[in-house]
Amino acid sequence: MIQSDSLLFSYPRGPEFNFPAFALEKGESLLVLGASGSGKSTWLQLLSGLREPQQGEVKIGNNALFSMSQNLRDRFRARHIGFVFQDHSFIPSLNAWENIQLPFSQGLAFPKERAQELSEQLGLAALLKKRPQQLSQGERQRLSVLRAVLPQPDLILADEPSSSLDDTNCEKLIHLLKTQCSLAGSSLIVVTHDQRIKDQFERRIER
Repeated sequence: MIQSDSLLFSYPRGPEFNFPAFALEKGESLLVLGASGSGKSTWLQLLSGLREPQQGEVKIGNNALFSMSQNLRDRFRARHIGFVFQDHSFIPSLNAWENIQLPFSQGLAFPKERAQELSEQLGLAALLKKRPQQLSQGERQRLSVLRAVLPQPDLILADEPSSSLDDTNCEKLIHLLKTQCSLAGSSLIVVTHDQRIKDQFERRIER
């Protein structure tokens, strides 16, 4: 479902990264473990088409990302890829409930009942009327996961989704993330330095 050739990317006057080839089928998950500075976030940006490599290609289904124009790639990303960002990227003027509806502005129907159910599972149901800045770091992390899984995209990319959570919420969040991706047939790639979650993934790459 997602396939990546060996990708090469270098920053101007900065490090050069080589990323291995891999393929994931629908509903499968991959964990990428590595220390800060090992290129994990850069890899996710390449897999989503936010950055272009100097060498290599990424295919999602039959769609080759770097054969598309920038405009087509942006539209494809909005429809088919969900993100769990480190900085969360919420709109501060909107409350949590309004923020999780944003991915549905492309004409998709918002699944209200499912959103409420997952909010309960993540311990967020009582917080949905609050704005992001009124939530703790861990609560924003869980809200970011909720926003990513709700549209059931083809691919979910999660950048350090568990790093700010205690052990109990870490386990709950990763379990929910994997379960929802499996049910929706979404491929899941998690990049992190958090060693606590490595036993929850059969497939791992360590950098």
